Amino acid sequence: MRKINRNGFTLVELLATLVILGLLMGVAAPNILGVISKNRNITYVEDAQKLVSRAEYVLRSDPKITKPANGSCVGFTLGYLDNSEFHNTPYGGKYYANYSLVIVHRQLGEYKYYVQLVEALPKKKGSDDDSEEGSGEGKANTSDRGIELIDVDTLANSKPGQYIKNMQDLGNLINLSSETRKSGGVTDSVVGCTFTNQNVYSDDITYEKASAVITNNPNIKKDEDTDNSGEGENPEG
Repeated sequence: MRKINRNGFTLVELLATLVILGLLMGVAAPNILGVISKNRNITYVEDAQKLVSRAEYVLRSDPKITKPANGSCVGFTLGYLDNSEFHNTPYGGKYYANYSLVIVHRQLGEYKYYVQLVEALPKKKGSDDDSEEGSGEGKANTSDRGIELIDVDTLANSKPGQYIKNMQDLGNLINLSSETRKSGGVTDSVVGCTFTNQNVYSDDITYEKASAVITNNPNIKKDEDTDNSGEGENPEG
């Protein structure tokens, strides 16, 4: 009868196995992280395009929206357009309600769309920043990330991640909140338009709530007419 070897692996064999596993992990880990990062960048682009589609639908289908004249613009914030499609962000944070926006510029009768999308990433362990609540007026978190204002056609034809970046200073971005429009309007250097209360639809009142108010929907309480969107509120800039 053949004698069964019950000695198992030797120390040298175990060490050799660990070394091989370590080499495999060293090769595989960067590839896995690269795929995850690429998928997150794709999500940013897809969400930006989705936001533009939402703005395009509202602009073209709703007669209550004031269409821009030739050479003029109209702005929509995510806080106004959000219909609960933008809660699953790439890093699990929240998109800013007023820094995430769509600008529509009318040129020779055609609409040109620009988009900006900024996520406040979740607070890291041991960090003093309250990323979940946003970074405050004009000041970026160490973990704000997204897309600076760009025309949607250029973004659609870009490589994944080409226009995705960490935001060092939100003060360099356009912000269409009601607070920033109080002192004479907001001028954007990319499109060249000035935004006031007359050509901006912000999160001061959501699209769904505005439509309900205009159609005198009895299900909307009068004291809610000018509230912020409330449910699903994103961090403010």
